[in-house]
Parts: sequence; structure tokens; C-alpha cells
Amino acid sequence: EEIRSITIGIDFGGNGSGHSFVATAKLRNGITAAIMSRKHMKKDFPQGIDANKLSELFLQFVEDVLKKYGRAEFAFWDNAETVLGQSIENACRKRFPFMTVLPAWKKKINDRINYTVRIMGSGLFYITEDCETLSRAFQDAVYNSKSQEEERLDDGSTDIDTLDAFEYTIERSIDGVYYNPVKGGI
Repeated sequence: EEIRSITIGIDFGGNGSGHSFVATAKLRNGITAAIMSRKHMKKDFPQGIDANKLSELFLQFVEDVLKKYGRAEFAFWDNAETVLGQSIENACRKRFPFMTVLPAWKKKINDRINYTVRIMGSGLFYITEDCETLSRAFQDAVYNSKSQEEERLDDGSTDIDTLDAFEYTIERSIDGVYYNPVKGGI
């Protein structure tokens, strides 16, 4: 009953990475809680992960979130992969018609990182034991030492897919007001 809303982020992995799902809850007291995360590596699926298999994996994730934490209102997918995103939208429309599925905004990565650091530093962020992949991703994240810019290292040695999925769940709150994509502001 403390959960005000649940949002899920989806990041589609490239060649050597995996597909990540992260569910985040906004609590009534203003706290953001990462409540569940999961990553599916392509190497674990010898037959591959096509759009149908990815949709099936996502629907199972939504079902797990629903059983343990409640109904997710929104899911935001990596807008660089339109076909995969639309496949997930179509699958959700049939099984979870109450959930709005949209492309992520993909705000600047450093803006997403800075917002995450702010909510963590102010005691407004929690992470549950159901977020093993997200916890590990936070612990391993580093900036690219070879870049002149503040740029997150993206060479496959860290799990930026799960970080991206998490950040898609919070990016609509970065400007200080929770943005409901259906109704506008809260």
C-alpha cells in the first residue's frame, strides 16, 4: 500500500550484451525503490532471442512484478530498437491492457546519472533484494578513463544495459516533477 506507481524500463542489448528489465516503484513518501531487475544474456539462449522470445521473457517479468509488488502502469523501452519495442507493446496490449508501453525519452546519460546520485545521496532511493543485476551494475559502473568527456564506460566490461533500463524508469522525474505520459504532470 506504500507504492504509488510502478514503472518498468527495457533496454535491448547489442551484440555481446543482453536484454535488461528493471521495475521501479514510486512510494507515497517520495522515495524511489528499484524493486526487481533481470537480465537475459544472448549466450544463454543457443536458439537466439528473437522478438517473440523477448516479448515472452518480458511478459514473464511483468507477471513476476505483478505477483510480488502490484500492477505496473508504464513500461518504457529503448527507442533505438523500434521493432523490438513495438513487439513488446503488442504483446502487452493483449495480456496487460492496463499498462501503457512507450519509447523511452533517453535523456542525456549524465543527466540520468546525476539524478540517480542525487536521490541516492538524499536518502530517497532504495533497492530490494530482487534487484541483483541492478545492484551489481551500480557497483561496477565507471567512467571511461580514455575519454575527455564524462562518459560511462561501454566496452562490455560493465552492465550498462541494466543501468539504462533503470534510468528509463526515472528519467521522467529528472526535472523535479513526475511526468505521467498519459495525463501529463501529476
